[in-house]
Amino acid sequence: MGAGMKAMNLPLLAFREMLHRRINFLLALLVIAVAVAGLVGALAMLRMHGIATEAILEKKRVEVAEAVAKLEDDYRKITKGLGFNVLILPKGQSLGDFYAEDYAAADMPEEYADILGRSKIVTVSHLLPTIQCKFKWPERERTVLLVGARGEVPMSNLEREQPIMPPIPPGRMFMGYELHASLKIKPGDKVVFAGREYIVDRCMKEQGNKDDITVWIPLRDAQEILGKPGRINSILALECRCAWADVAKVREEIGKLLPDTQVVEKATEALTRAEARSRAAKEAKDALAREERGRERIRREYESFVAWAGPLVAAVAAVLVGCLALMNVRSRRSEIAILRAVGVRSGQVLALLMIRAALTGLLGAVLGFAAGFFGAGAIWQARSGAEPVSLEAAFRPEVLAATLILAPVVTCLASWIPAVLAVKTDPAAILAEE
Repeated sequence: MGAGMKAMNLPLLAFREMLHRRINFLLALLVIAVAVAGLVGALAMLRMHGIATEAILEKKRVEVAEAVAKLEDDYRKITKGLGFNVLILPKGQSLGDFYAEDYAAADMPEEYADILGRSKIVTVSHLLPTIQCKFKWPERERTVLLVGARGEVPMSNLEREQPIMPPIPPGRMFMGYELHASLKIKPGDKVVFAGREYIVDRCMKEQGNKDDITVWIPLRDAQEILGKPGRINSILALECRCAWADVAKVREEIGKLLPDTQVVEKATEALTRAEARSRAAKEAKDALAREERGRERIRREYESFVAWAGPLVAAVAAVLVGCLALMNVRSRRSEIAILRAVGVRSGQVLALLMIRAALTGLLGAVLGFAAGFFGAGAIWQARSGAEPVSLEAAFRPEVLAATLILAPVVTCLASWIPAVLAVKTDPAAILAEE
């Protein structure tokens, strides 16, 4: 009988035994499948949350980048309306006199603006060479601030942008608010200035400062009227982003190219630009950081749940499987005793019980993995507002492999003690009881 038992197919015998005692087998299978489904489902949800989080954050990053770019552009347009915020003056010009008179008495070559334009300077842009002077308008007997300007000098290392100050066409004039309002001059009117006839091309809006009494004419005309051909007394510029509120950096870069000049920054306007743009970028990035923190908190909660629930579920499943295994061997005491009495070795009986446990664990792992994985996918897709996640992306082969290995191992361990007790019991004592 021992040889016959040895020659029998133990897995097939174990399978037949499971079918014969199907209630016990189905209960053990259910316990294992439920435990595996719970753990696999939790891990799948965690995986789906990670994939969805990354997709959402990537969208947010793109949105934030676009929003920051748009805000930067909007603030650039808004703050550009504040006007030029850097003045490049002749080095010999007294700043005290400059502030008192609102223009520089010293002058410098017009070519300086072209030198800056051809350079690779990065701290300023929108270069506007001008010559400015208080001037008695003889035909109107009004003191004005005469400004001669040419078009902005293009920067060789920067893309062309919409100019802050449009070029003044030949024979045209721009006029400050106080002048055109008090003299009742409107665009298109002809005026004579210093013996030259001009058409008023543009009437400026009220600024509340010296700009309200300015008369802007082409640079060449102003140089001829003032008797200073080829000369200017200031270059207006706009501070670039890399040098916001950092006049030392601007002075250093310009000083290397034009050592005979000095740089004055209109600090209030520069700081307004810097603070506005920085605030816009910070607000957008803070929103992204809040989203990342929220997603990270949810991920930690999932992980914490799996960390304590996993061992608990495995332990409960092992206890239940052990109890079912004990019930199974108790109900089969007489069968096992008869097998032992006719010469079947205890190791063969133990192997039969372990194979049964392993097959139960393997089938439970397959069913539980399928139920947990596809169930988690269905629950995730049913959630309102959940980011779609494909099951293919959420599938993790290492989780499947671990499930197919660990479930049979745990089932065998849980069934080991009842199986050992069964084969260690004296078959004569059991048969005597019967």
